[in-house]
Amino acid sequence: MSPIVSEQRLGIVGPALNGKLLQIAFTLREGKVRPISARPAHPKERKQYEEILRKISKRV
Repeated sequence: MSPIVSEQRLGIVGPALNGKLLQIAFTLREGKVRPISARPAHPKERKQYEEILRKISKRV
């Protein structure tokens, strides 16, 4: 299956079941989430993720 050029590519960072932080690239196609790739999060992505978690925990 070849990629659709006009598809919007999205990304999210979060923990896997084993606790490792991953960056997942995906697209939405026909109402379904279609994963494109997964890789370990880079240090900058880890820092951003941890900052967001701190902000959320302060609101609770």
